[in-house]
Amino acid sequence: MGPRYFSAGEPIDGERGYYAGDHGVTAANQLQMELARAQAMEYDSIKTYVRLPHELQLTAMKFAHEKLGVWAASHYGLPGLTFGMDGMTHVSATSRWVTLTRDRRAA
Repeated sequence: MGPRYFSAGEPIDGERGYYAGDHGVTAANQLQMELARAQAMEYDSIKTYVRLPHELQLTAMKFAHEKLGVWAASHYGLPGLTFGMDGMTHVSATSRWVTLTRDRRAA
C-alpha cells in the first residue's frame, strides 16, 4: 500500500481572510456554496478557520458529519470542540481566543 492523500480543500474562513485562497464566508448562503463544492469534490474532511462566525462553524461541522460523513476540524479549539468538532489543526497558532485574553489582561 502506498501513501495516502487526504484533502480538506481550502479552509473555510470568514471576513478578512489571510490566505489568497480564502473566500471570505460571512453569510449562510456563501457557506452553502462552499459546502456544496466540498461535496462535489468529495473532500475527506472540512476545516474551518479563525474568522468564520461561530454559528457558521457549527453549520459546517454538522454538514461534514451528517451529509459528507467526514470529520471536521477547527483551526483553534474553541468554540469548535464544544460544538463537537473532531479536532483542531494546530496546537498553537492564530486564535481569536488568545487575542481576546491578551486584550482583557491589558485592560
